[in-house]
Amino acid sequence: MTHTTQYSWPEVHRIVLLERGAKYMGKVKAKDISGLKPKKKCCRKKTRCLKCPVVIMRMKKLEDQGATGKDLKKGLKKARAA
Repeated sequence: MTHTTQYSWPEVHRIVLLERGAKYMGKVKAKDISGLKPKKKCCRKKTRCLKCPVVIMRMKKLEDQGATGKDLKKGLKKARAA
């Protein structure tokens, strides 16, 4: 007789992602955006994605100016709304 564990869908999804090498799940922090590798081409949607080259460039500029914490969050919101 084999014992099988029943998992709910979110648990199964999490396990699959971790097996595939996902480092984290959930929101990406504003301070980590500038370290992401940008996509090859900008999607130009009304709300830009986090990996958009334009968003990453603007976040790098903010970090170079010395912005931290709330300033980065506000900057991310503004960069994505462009």
